[in-house]
Amino acid sequence: MLVRRIAPFAIAAITFAVFAPALQYGFILWDDDRNLLTNPSYRGLGWAQLRWAFTSAVMGHWIPVTWLTFGLDYALWGMKAFGYHLTSVLLHAANAALFYLLGRRLLRLGLTAAAPRAITLGAIVAALFFAVHPLRVESVVWVTERRDVLSALFYLLTVLAYVKACAADGVSVRQNNETHGGQDVFHVHFHVVPRFVDDGFNTGEARFPFGAVEVPLSERVKQAAVLREAFDRPTWSGPDAKTG
Repeated sequence: MLVRRIAPFAIAAITFAVFAPALQYGFILWDDDRNLLTNPSYRGLGWAQLRWAFTSAVMGHWIPVTWLTFGLDYALWGMKAFGYHLTSVLLHAANAALFYLLGRRLLRLGLTAAAPRAITLGAIVAALFFAVHPLRVESVVWVTERRDVLSALFYLLTVLAYVKACAADGVSVRQNNETHGGQDVFHVHFHVVPRFVDDGFNTGEARFPFGAVEVPLSERVKQAAVLREAFDRPTWSGPDAKTG
């Protein structure tokens, strides 16, 4: 119980420690210059900056939430790169903790016979693998790619809320299997994680405020409607059973 409670904080702390060297870096003259160094429009949180953030696209990206975080960085730190890197590292540390919470819930749904300690250990390993994998460096250390860690944050929160909403229906995985003739609904939940890692974190092509959320979330909503209909459908048995 104690390990389960401190695990997300420990994972966040380890993630922060791994990426802490980035705090001494400066801006990169590769998009950072166009987005931040020579762009005064985002600097601050006044009405002019807010309006600009929601009505402008720089280098083809419409990322108002990202610009709002940059505006906050400027209000706190001015043009000191330390503060911008600090925000990105803190966001990624939070993402690592969220990944653990989501991973533990998914493993518990999928591995019903596994011991709680094994579930917790598996979620810790998965979260750390996600958090400190070399592919995370670009998204966390390159200030321009703040949109990546932000899209990850909103995506993880979205999927975690989706899984919790499904669990609130009070239908277990085993009951789902019986209702759907052996089809394990758990795979529906688990599919979203690799989809997120591929679409939402590595590409960086965030053209909406929440980046990776807009298209996959619409699919999840449709999926939830289908599952809801299936849960409400009566189960048939006997010679008159309906199939398909």
